[in-house]
Amino acid sequence: MKSMLRVSGEDAIGESAPTGADRSPRALVDLLRFFELGRASDAADHHELSLLPVALAPYRDASRLKTSYPLLLPADGSPPLTMDELNSRICEALGVEGDERRRLEQLVARFELALRQLEREEPGDFVALAAEARASVVAAARVDDEKRGALSGTLQQAVATAVPVGTLLFDTPRVVEHLTQQIAAAHRRRVAGELVTELDELIERLESWLAADFAQSAEAMSPDHLKVSLGTKSDDEFDADALSSLLRGARERTPEQQRRHARIEEAHATLLKWAPLFRGAGVEGLPAELAGRLKSLVRAKHGDLAAALGAERELEELFVPFFRARRIARLEIDDVYREHAFDAYFASFGADQLDPSERRLCPPVVLTLRSEALTTTGLGALMKALGAGRPLNIVLEISALDRLDGAKEQATATALDFARMALLLPGVFVFQGSYSEPLALHAAFADALNWPGPSLVAVFTGFEAQQSAPSRYLTAAAALESRVLPTFVRRPQAGGGWAEQLSLAGNPHLEEQLSVEELALGGEE
Repeated sequence: MKSMLRVSGEDAIGESAPTGADRSPRALVDLLRFFELGRASDAADHHELSLLPVALAPYRDASRLKTSYPLLLPADGSPPLTMDELNSRICEALGVEGDERRRLEQLVARFELALRQLEREEPGDFVALAAEARASVVAAARVDDEKRGALSGTLQQAVATAVPVGTLLFDTPRVVEHLTQQIAAAHRRRVAGELVTELDELIERLESWLAADFAQSAEAMSPDHLKVSLGTKSDDEFDADALSSLLRGARERTPEQQRRHARIEEAHATLLKWAPLFRGAGVEGLPAELAGRLKSLVRAKHGDLAAALGAERELEELFVPFFRARRIARLEIDDVYREHAFDAYFASFGADQLDPSERRLCPPVVLTLRSEALTTTGLGALMKALGAGRPLNIVLEISALDRLDGAKEQATATALDFARMALLLPGVFVFQGSYSEPLALHAAFADALNWPGPSLVAVFTGFEAQQSAPSRYLTAAAALESRVLPTFVRRPQAGGGWAEQLSLAGNPHLEEQLSVEELALGGEE
């Protein structure tokens, strides 16, 4: 009979996380003791490097930074680039090969010197070293001015991304907040990129229709307008009044045509008002009142379910005029709008009529919860909200875990049950993991905010604030390595059934059973 902490890896998708080679029972016991030390209230000091379990060595080895830490977030929404990938991308873009490629790779690798400072609690030094590394690489690169400018821009983006990585060690309480803001901003950029082409085409075609319609309007056929349009300054050249009378008599708008003109004009004006948001100007390009309302909703920190649901609803209502105008524009351009079929529908058009694809275009609303504040009653309400299918994004920061002796605090037990219970809800994106794996967190946050349905991201952020930041980071790593807190992700967007959607990738050595101890039981035989 064996007493184990294990996660079955039979249905796992993908590769397991890099980890130490020693997975013996002795090594596991060392991990668990280290984890317990992190829990202790009197363990606020740094863990001594000499006491680190062998499985945690890669977490303090700077070489791991080359393959595990995001240094550049591509604007197209693709996965973040690591040090090695950044090197390859730069060398390919600059077209350097051979000795020059190796020399440039060594120069870019100076960023690693800055990243080593993550082991020190001096983020200011890290920022300075990262900027110095960038300047040195740009100055020493043997490339022309155009390529030098491209290299400078790429490294500047890398610095901007790498600096907040220090948050993972320097300021644990802000890890989730930073990731949420970063991925939400990337989500808005990608949505804008998807929509801007369609939006520009709609606006252009509406403008063409309005111009053609104006050319046949009474105003266009007035004597004064005819003189201006024909460039005529003297009434002696032709009788403008007679020509106007003749043209206006040839075509008079019907009431239905007048209503159509007003409808298209309103849709065009609404799309123009919202266009800056998707054309790169962002929220600041919107009218002041609209921009203020949108910023207050997107940037607010929602700490309870009612506030988050209210903000989500208000945000959708704010976007209703835009989506109504977008739908009307499509119908009018295709000449299929019929008043008897659509007038009543659009008169009552509201947030309830938005489809999932439209809701996905709205900025995400994130509800951030801490495990110690989660109650059984609150869990029931959250499960109900997730099960309703609304596009609510919940981030749960787990700052405490059950003790290994089996004693449980209610809030901790509730927090750990939350992610497992959410797996049973259809159509809900669920991730559980540790903040010691930044690439996995980036991917999870991005997938959660891109999913048009509800999502839950549960992140173990270490223990109490009185611990040093590296200690919290290494404690989080110990929780993952020992499988006290296994990582898993369920992606409904993968399609298929539960087995196809669930992945255990990221747990160390999925094929192994990690035994804490072995007990031999026998009778007289």
